[in-house]
Amino acid sequence: MKTYLYLGGLAAMASGGGYFFLQHRQWLLSVIQQFALDMKSNVYGPFILAGIISLMSIPPILGFTFMVMMTGFVYDFPKGLLPAVSGAFIGSMLCFGLVRQFRFDRYIRMSASQEKKYQAMQEAIQEGGWKMMVLIRICPIPWQFTNLFLALMPSVTVQDYVLTGLIASWKVTVEVWTGSQLANLSDASLPPSARRLTLITLMVGVVIMAGVIRWIYQVTMRKVNKTKTS
Repeated sequence: MKTYLYLGGLAAMASGGGYFFLQHRQWLLSVIQQFALDMKSNVYGPFILAGIISLMSIPPILGFTFMVMMTGFVYDFPKGLLPAVSGAFIGSMLCFGLVRQFRFDRYIRMSASQEKKYQAMQEAIQEGGWKMMVLIRICPIPWQFTNLFLALMPSVTVQDYVLTGLIASWKVTVEVWTGSQLANLSDASLPPSARRLTLITLMVGVVIMAGVIRWIYQVTMRKVNKTKTS
């Protein structure tokens, strides 16, 4: 029942977001394009974007994926990787420091089912070590929440957290590439044939990446469930 409610909520949010976009598409695109131009013309643009991404790597702040895509939109691929990856990594370190310094675990309450999943994840990490942490980090779970989740675990060491954060921060490559393709599509001077090719490339890439992400998630959950039942 909870799953259906969750999916229904996501569907409602997606529908509302889609309706808002369709109603205000031109205004939104003009705002995004103006922001992109401002960042591109600003010598400190990469540092500003990296700083924003760092802040959005800390829950409950939202907008991480959008800002990562903006680095690809502004600087194209692969140039947008530098502010995106560095921002994601620095943000994960900030989240870890805040959680450990102020002991946020005292304020977080979990339901019985969430507590079981948390314990299963912790046991899986204890058994699989940093490799299991990397799998969890590259799952289709928002970056800021994996930062919080791993920082809350007392068994996760600083060294393992830093190592896995450095490796997994490259998962933003997907969003940066997507942002660069959206920038190409928004270019009014792009010939129709090139626009169609870019759109097809984007759609095929998204389908392939969705399949890979789903596979990674299934592999990770199988490992967690195996640890839980053993």
